[in-house]
Amino acid sequence: ALKRNTNLKELHLGGNGTTAIGCTALSKASFDTTSLNSVSDSNHSCIIYGIDLSINLHGDCPKVARAKKIYHLLSSRNKKGINVHHLELEMKDDSLKLVPRVLEGVLHYSPNHPRRRRSYY
Repeated sequence: ALKRNTNLKELHLGGNGTTAIGCTALSKASFDTTSLNSVSDSNHSCIIYGIDLSINLHGDCPKVARAKKIYHLLSSRNKKGINVHHLELEMKDDSLKLVPRVLEGVLHYSPNHPRRRRSYY
């Protein structure tokens, strides 16, 4: 239900004894890094306090939160040298057509972009 909920804006979990399994499930609802589609389908309107997503989304509108999550996934894959492999798997024949758009998004949401004044991580 949390994955598709757009009404809930904040969820505070501090001090409630959430187990590692619970944190993993909540984290996946908010930021599922299985694929670009799963990131896109994740909840981008709710900030969950008390779990670590390794990305700062506080105060972001859903559109920016989604873009930051996609950037985070592509950036972490790039560090491992596996972006091309995953793009080919996830987008099949259309991957080459989308590469310019993907790179544009990576540059736009990069913390090193000249117009960025704050860090996303």
